[in-house]
Amino acid sequence: MLCLFKSITIAGKIPEPLSLEHLLDRDALNELADEVYDTKPNLVARLSTKHGPVVVKWFGWRHPIHYYLSISFKSRAQTSWDIAHKLLSCGARTPEPLFVYTKRRRGFIKENIIITRAINPHQTVRRLLKTEVQKEIKVKAISDLALSISRMHNAGIFHRDITTGNFLVNEIGDVYIVDLNRAKCFKKLSVKQRLHDLKKLYFKQFGDLEFSQKLLHQFFDVYERESSVYCNWVQEYSSYRKKLLWRRRTKRYLRRPLGRKQTNSVGV
Repeated sequence: MLCLFKSITIAGKIPEPLSLEHLLDRDALNELADEVYDTKPNLVARLSTKHGPVVVKWFGWRHPIHYYLSISFKSRAQTSWDIAHKLLSCGARTPEPLFVYTKRRRGFIKENIIITRAINPHQTVRRLLKTEVQKEIKVKAISDLALSISRMHNAGIFHRDITTGNFLVNEIGDVYIVDLNRAKCFKKLSVKQRLHDLKKLYFKQFGDLEFSQKLLHQFFDVYERESSVYCNWVQEYSSYRKKLLWRRRTKRYLRRPLGRKQTNSVGV
């Protein structure tokens, strides 16, 4: 069991004038926030401090069973903290971690919170790709994204949720990796693991298929050059992505109520 006998784990420093009392009260955080990014199940908010804007992430539970399983794993805040430091040490961009707090009761996680420096203003890579900004900015962002992901993978970090919505872009096109709480560390990632991690990335530009392909090739050109791992990345990625989309379609089909199909057949 992890941390079974350690009720509170703390690292870093809370930026003034915030206090632990503020952090443990979701309602207080909501009132103090300059902007709230998410509320369910996690509270993610940007707050002003003497040291500049920060983001507080107060982790909730998607399902009650996760609370009862928490006795056997590291808190998501602590995982995010550890992965963020490892990313920074290998030259990948991620918001600077400032403070982390985990409280357990009889081994079960009661609260876990992380504070990072805010990337403000920002937008997600997904949003950037949908906007009408200059194509050069999009190419720069995708290249920067490839650099950070290749360095992350070279460090043995398996993110497990690489989507364009989990990367933040600042005003000059620098990209930051976020949502680190699901990541795992290995001694070395195989090509298959890398492709499995990359398959959720989506480069489509609506109405501009040619530019979408350019972004795709640009990403893997930079990724291959930085990682020094060689294969036909575009072809292999496309194969993994097709399998992913097929599984998604199959799941959606199997989840459709049987009654709907029967009703439609009767009405024909």
